[in-house]
Amino acid sequence: MDNPKNSQKGMRPVSMRDIAERCGVSVPTVSRALRDPERHSPELTQRIQQVADELGYDLRRYSWARRLVMSRLGKPQLNHLIGVMLPHHFYRDTYYSRMLQSLFDELATQGYGALVLCVSPAVTTKIPPSFYRGDVDALIIATSFEACEPVLNELAKEPFFNERPIISMMSVLPGCAAVVPDAEGGAYAAAAHLLELGHRHIAYCVPPPEERISFGTHQDQFPQGHQRACQLYGLDPAHTLKPYVLDSWLWREYLATAVVPGKGKSHYLQAKRHPLVKFLQANPGITAILAPNDPAAVTITKLLRHAGIRVPEDISIIGYDDSARLLNEFDENILTTVRVPVEKIAQTAARITIDALEGKITGDTRITLPVELVLRQTSASPSAARSMA
Repeated sequence: MDNPKNSQKGMRPVSMRDIAERCGVSVPTVSRALRDPERHSPELTQRIQQVADELGYDLRRYSWARRLVMSRLGKPQLNHLIGVMLPHHFYRDTYYSRMLQSLFDELATQGYGALVLCVSPAVTTKIPPSFYRGDVDALIIATSFEACEPVLNELAKEPFFNERPIISMMSVLPGCAAVVPDAEGGAYAAAAHLLELGHRHIAYCVPPPEERISFGTHQDQFPQGHQRACQLYGLDPAHTLKPYVLDSWLWREYLATAVVPGKGKSHYLQAKRHPLVKFLQANPGITAILAPNDPAAVTITKLLRHAGIRVPEDISIIGYDDSARLLNEFDENILTTVRVPVEKIAQTAARITIDALEGKITGDTRITLPVELVLRQTSASPSAARSMA
């Protein structure tokens, strides 16, 4: 007996013309009956659908042709495929895994799939054809504007991509709808908590200039929140807040892995020589550090401990985003942080993307979601020994 797969080789797929000839109607009549059945009588629609089923007609085989024709007529059809633009390092980050799971789950419940495009300012991105030939209905961005700008500029030149909705998560991008956390409010809450505890000299960390674009632009709102907290307590922000630019070495060797490399006395001596430790020695009044995110907070805490600086006895540390864990001997997370509702941001971004496709929102839509200060064990009142140093 012949293999059924072999017997079907070379067979052309069933077309609407085949159905029309069998039913004795026109091809447009078949098309309307299959795509908009209410335009014909129930009897005619049922007869055409029955013949289509008998012949094995698959409407999906021809959907691309219909989309092409409708696009040329200025009536684009949905492919139910959303492009998602991510930083190249997203797979290493718990933060992004939580975000993407919620995003993809929400899109799936609405009948949409996702196509991921990784972008990096350090690498020239070759855009897949699916993005510029019109397969992608909309674009969700989960990285900084500096990282995605070259790709967006290229896509803007493509006729099939123009007018596609673009929604940004975490950062406000020019001309895009956005779902963002209340970054300024989070920075305010963290700084106000430290000031309430009695801290009067606080360092806030920023990434190296060459790594700034790894962060969303919401980080730019941190200084405003910190300053507002100082003003609440009648303090001069310039005197109370001191910036510390994370050096590239710490960024690469510590922050990228969130694990202090090396063991024993040799690494203890290495930590004592680190620029952050020297910075604290040069500024003995500093009793607290505001980290740019949780992985940084975890890494800095481990570095300071290797240098013999206790957290929180000598230095309090507060993270941001609630994406990494600093564990004690009981396997409990002890990192004080600002919790960002990552899952809700992703769900909301998915929903307003579909709303944008349905014309319910515009490109200037902004949704800001509240954040929450989570108090754990890395923040405490300043140590008398250090504050008097």
